[in-house]
Amino acid sequence: MGNENPSKRSAVVRVFTVLIFLLGAFCCYVVVTSVYRLFHNPWGNLSPWVNLSMWLNAMLTALFSLVVLYQLFRLVQMIVKGDPFNPANPRRIRAVAYAVLAISVSNIVLRTLYNYFLHQSHADWWMAMNVLIKGTEMVFIILGLFIIAKLLDTGVRIQQDQNLTI
Repeated sequence: MGNENPSKRSAVVRVFTVLIFLLGAFCCYVVVTSVYRLFHNPWGNLSPWVNLSMWLNAMLTALFSLVVLYQLFRLVQMIVKGDPFNPANPRRIRAVAYAVLAISVSNIVLRTLYNYFLHQSHADWWMAMNVLIKGTEMVFIILGLFIIAKLLDTGVRIQQDQNLTI
């Protein structure tokens, strides 16, 4: 990407900015609709704890998703500038991994609470398995992100050593 013209690089950053804006707007939409459902319960038989757990899940997921989007935006900016081995990039990837971990843990805990309050008389086995499977999938994604961050950290050190020898 270092040989491309600046207009092409800025176009990539603009497209990514629009994508972040749209995903951020979607996160805000989810939060607003969840708050509406929290205070205007369309199903009279649901416990307020079910709505509260749904609202908390939407809020935390939206918050940490915005963290992920911002870190990815900063990462793409550095890559488009032609500096993929910037020392800040491994930290950004680790921040994405921690945010995905926070999303995963909050989803597991709050969906389990949601399931408990929704079906207080019996545990819904299928829902519990779905939550565990999604949690397991996220563990692999998080491990992959940490591995990528470690590889990029090694690349940063090699790049810095190479810059010193020249």
